[in-house]
Amino acid sequence: MKKIILLTSLFLFTTSIIHAQINKGSVLLGGGIGFGSNKIMDTDKKSSYISLSPAIGIAVKQNFIIGANLIYGHSKNNFNSPGSESHSNSYGGAIFLRKYLILGKGFFLFGETGISSQTSTITNTFTSDKNEQKIWGLSVYLYPGLSYAVNKRFHLEAGLPQLANIGFSQSKTIVNGVTTERDSGISGNFSTSSFTNVNFGFRFFLSK
Repeated sequence: MKKIILLTSLFLFTTSIIHAQINKGSVLLGGGIGFGSNKIMDTDKKSSYISLSPAIGIAVKQNFIIGANLIYGHSKNNFNSPGSESHSNSYGGAIFLRKYLILGKGFFLFGETGISSQTSTITNTFTSDKNEQKIWGLSVYLYPGLSYAVNKRFHLEAGLPQLANIGFSQSKTIVNGVTTERDSGISGNFSTSSFTNVNFGFRFFLSK
């Protein structure tokens, strides 16, 4: 009897793993939304942001995705001085690789790395001045996340903050329609910060 129970449990576990797999040839469709806000105590300074990233990809191996996504972001910062604020709009796209690891009971851990390119426009408004900064950047990134399979074809996910980001950027500052400054540089960021900014998303998997 114990042997039958053991074999039955093993069969059910193996079957659940098989059904949880993202099979080669599956097409990924989905997107993500990110948002966050912050306010400094005892001041009027606060910031907020929102980002959207529709994505498409294909499983070239079991649980391994190659894909691409578009990127849109908007942020706003209010300063202490009345009438002073900064807001930005970003547009871009990325090519990414994503690997899923099955945790069990419908849960996955995934890691995503990719190359992204973005163009941003930042407008700073002050009581006596207004300037604009245009930035183009190319970066390589890495971040982890958790995914839950509601069913075989639909996943909900939460992407955690980036662990690493290395990039190159060019910028110019425009004051009253005149370019006053140009700059370029390479930057690197390696973070284990708290999970205050989490990106939420969903994925559809269309099997062959």
